[in-house]
Order: sequence, then C-alpha cells, then structure tokens
Amino acid sequence: MARRRMHSFTKYATEIVAQSMTWPDSILAGRTITAREVKAWDESKNDVTATLVPGGSGGAGAQITWTVQGGTPSEVYFIDAIATLNTGEKSTQRLRMTVPRP
Repeated sequence: MARRRMHSFTKYATEIVAQSMTWPDSILAGRTITAREVKAWDESKNDVTATLVPGGSGGAGAQITWTVQGGTPSEVYFIDAIATLNTGEKSTQRLRMTVPRP
C-alpha cells in the first residue's frame, strides 16, 4: 500500500459538506487512478459509510470527490479516500472528521 496522509475537518451534524482529495504527483509518480472509493468509520471501527457518505465517490484525474452528511454530536469519524492505481496498488488518504456539539 502506498503512503497514507492524515487530514482533519469539523462539521456539524446538520451540515452537508462536499469534500475532495487530490493525489500529488509525488505519490502517483507517473501512475494513474483507475478506481475511486470512500469508506467511513467511527471510533469503535464500525463501518458508517452508508450513513455518512451515502452518494459514494466520484472524481477525475488525480482527484476523488464525495459528500459527507450526518454524524453524531461529540463523535469523531475517519474517512478513507482510496485510490486504486493502474499498477493495482491502493493509495489511501485519511480524513479525521469531528462533529461538535451544537
């Protein structure tokens, strides 16, 4: 698996937020992204993808895009943007999402 980078953001439970990740040339190194996937987990490692990222992922070129919604106040979630490269390798970038109390 290629390198993993961690990013973070905060959103309220009622917000719907568009997100994206771009893979830099230093990670792609001449390779291309052939498939894109987004998965979401809570701190207990439960898969919450269907709830937080119900629309799945999209994107083009070196970018993955998705929309995040919901979440429980005072909880922390992790969202993995996973790029499958033309070499078959998977490269993951992780977001830490905090949902504050209203």
